[in-house]
Formats: sequence, structure tokens, C-alpha cells
Amino acid sequence: MGHDIHFLERLERLSMRQADLALGLYRDPALVRYVLTFVKLPDGVERVALALEHGPDTPHIIVARDGGFVTCLGKDMAVGDHVVVSRERFDHLSADWVELRTAVERVRNTGNARQLFRRLYRSGAALPREDVRTLRALYPLYWPEMFKDAMDLADRLQDFRARYRRTRYRRMSAAALEALRFYWESSWALGHLIALHGTVIREIIAPKAAMIPADLQMGLCISWFTTRTLSGPLVLRGAWAAACAGHHLLPAYKQKFEEAATLTTFLDSVVGLAALGLRHRRLRGEARKILARRRNPLFAPDALHPYAKLMQTLTPLYESLLGDDDPIRAIHHNLGAEMFRRGRDSVPPDHPSHALSEAMVDDIAFTLPLVSDLRLFGDARAQTLLPILLPRAITVDIEQLYLPAEILAWLDVGFRPEAVLAQLDDHASDSRPSGPRRSEARPGRNEPCSCGSGKKYKRCCGATDASP
Repeated sequence: MGHDIHFLERLERLSMRQADLALGLYRDPALVRYVLTFVKLPDGVERVALALEHGPDTPHIIVARDGGFVTCLGKDMAVGDHVVVSRERFDHLSADWVELRTAVERVRNTGNARQLFRRLYRSGAALPREDVRTLRALYPLYWPEMFKDAMDLADRLQDFRARYRRTRYRRMSAAALEALRFYWESSWALGHLIALHGTVIREIIAPKAAMIPADLQMGLCISWFTTRTLSGPLVLRGAWAAACAGHHLLPAYKQKFEEAATLTTFLDSVVGLAALGLRHRRLRGEARKILARRRNPLFAPDALHPYAKLMQTLTPLYESLLGDDDPIRAIHHNLGAEMFRRGRDSVPPDHPSHALSEAMVDDIAFTLPLVSDLRLFGDARAQTLLPILLPRAITVDIEQLYLPAEILAWLDVGFRPEAVLAQLDDHASDSRPSGPRRSEARPGRNEPCSCGSGKKYKRCCGATDASP
């Protein structure tokens, strides 16, 4: 209590407005403790100076490591060796705290925390913007567990793709549909989690990037987990997360670009470099320089691979985008507007879509292409759209990647088994060996199904295989 009394007595060093701000913080110790969790204190340093104004000559509040209030310093008083939190940084963290408290209160009042996370994993492309707003606020509290979930999902999806055989789905039994739905929901859940991770990636990677050995740098390429899906909307979410990290990931993507051994990893490096350059102007020159090298042998004109044409045209296109993307932005808007008009024309005149404001229509037009099926392997249209959608998608707030619940209520962005099958067929074609293929060993009837659904084989793909 002694420190608190000293702090209150020293409020006279501040102006009336500054004293009101200081007292407001004094009455909100939870906010101060939240800010302190983001302050890295060297060993032996026990106090932090919180700036009350912008600029160099600002008064400060001195608080202890545990959040206790110590004293006030006038604008001409030195802070000594205390760690300083600038007013800009404090305002940013305060806004995050308000958002977090609002999200926690929203979940507490509705009692639907479990439903919120269930929708994250089960909504697919129809996760509403309102949920993303709440999840974004909560993510800093849960990110280690949720990021681990993302890594587990990535492994399960990769295993699903490795074991996929089209013959198992020649008849769309209930078990086959459930397996495909699992793949679709899990793919989108992975995209949601990677995008949410982008909201905290700077705080997580920045202190560690310089300490990671060169041979492990490529492990920082966060977009790789979504690029492996070869789904356009998910690739864009991974690129968004990578772009949020800024210069910390530039060396990793540069190394990946020069050392990529497959066209999928090469695609990831190109998308990552372009995303970093497009979002951060100070990185644009370096990103352009790296992309212009084209040293990777995968750019060879005689590359015999279904990606070859895509990859040979993608990098030059990104080079032009890094210079001027205004025309591309217009194409993105026109594409989304046309998708919206087609949907509106197919519904009756009294449908809610006909009463939307122009601003809402523009909002929907931006996001619609970002939740639509785009297969980067077997769909030439998707290959063309990826570099068109990237420039705007990686510069917006995460909420703009999702549609409001009221719009999703009448839009069809749900599960379509034929689209999932087409995407899995693309993966199978990509990974099919050139030599004779050995038959795959099937699990026992009562063993877990190899597709990852969690059901017994006889009740999942075994039931499909038994179909005539």
C-alpha cells in the first residue's frame, strides 16, 4: 500500500488530463497486468515506465513487475533504466484488452464457449465473421493449444490424402460422405487456425527468429500447412498469416524459394514472398529481387509436371504485382460483384439480398471469392485467380476474410462432396508415382479406418469398398 500512496501523492506532477488517465489505469489493474504480460523484462529489472503521451518528452507512470503502482514522473524527469512502454504500444495493447474483455463477456453471457469452438471446427467455409471477431480476441489466451491442434490437423489431412483412393467413393454411402465431410471441415478448420495464428505471430516469432539455425529457418514458413491443401481460400489464409509476421519470415521464404525440391513447396515460397512484399512496402524491393532470380531448376521450360505452366507464369505475374496492384484490385472487386449478382439473380425479388446497401454489397463482393472453391491443381481458373486475389486479401483485417452471419444464412458455401473429391483427385494425380503402384494394405474390419474418421474400417471405407 506504501507504493500506492506514493503514486497518488505524485499525481501533482501531471496535468489534469494526464492525472485522469493515470487514475483510470490505477482503477483498472487488470489492464495494466495484461500490458505487462507483453513486456520483456531483463533479469534484475523490476519496474516498467508507461508513457502517458506520444513523443520523447512525455510523463510516465512507474509500475512494478507485479502490476503495483509505484510513482509518477513528470515530462522532464528521466526514467532511468526502467523498461519503457510507448504510448503507441500501450494504446494498441489497451485496444486488444478491450476486445478481449468484450469477447469474454459475450461468451459468458451466452454460455456458448463450447459451441463457439465447435463452429470453428465444424463450419467449414461458413464460419461467421462474428465468431472470428470473438476467436481473435480469445486466441492469445489459447494459442499454444490451438496451434498444436492446427499441426495435428495438418498431419491428419496429409495422412488422409496419402491414403485416398477414388474407388472407395464410387458409391456415395453414408460412410463415404462422412469421411469427405471430415476432410472438408478439417481443411477449413486448419485454415481458420492458421489465420488466427497470424494475429499473434509477430509476438511469437520476433524474439526467436534470429536464434533459429539457418538449416531450420524454413520451418517458420507458416503458410506451408495451408498451401499443402492446394485450396485457394486456404492458401490465401496461410499467406495472410505469413504476411503478418513481416521481415522476420523473409529469410525463411527466401531460403525455401532457392532450395524448394517440389513444385508445391516452390508455390508456397512464391506466395509467401509475394505476400510479404505486398503487405510491407519496405520489403517490396527485396521480395522483387528474390523473385526475379528464378534460380530454382523447377522453372525449367521442360519441367514435366501439371504445375509447370502455373509456376512459369506465376512468378512474373507476382513481380508485376509487387510494382502496381491497382488494376488487380479492380479485377478482384468486379469478380466478387459478379458472383454476388449471379447469386441475387437466382432468388425471388423479395429476398433480403435485394435490400442490401451498396456498402454491404461491396463488403460481400470482396469476401465471396475468398470462401469459394478454388482448386489450384486441376482448375485453370483458380490458378489465374490466386494472384488476383492475393494483393487485397493479405492487407485486410482477418475479419474481412469472412462473411457476416446474416449473409451466410442465404449464401451456399457449404459442403459439396463432388468438390472435395475433385480436390482429392488433384492430390492423387500430383503424388502418383511414375512406376507401377503397389496395392495398399487394408486395415482389419474392426481396426480404425485408415482415412482418419475415427470409425472402424467395416463401418467406414470398408463399407464403401464392399459396395458393388
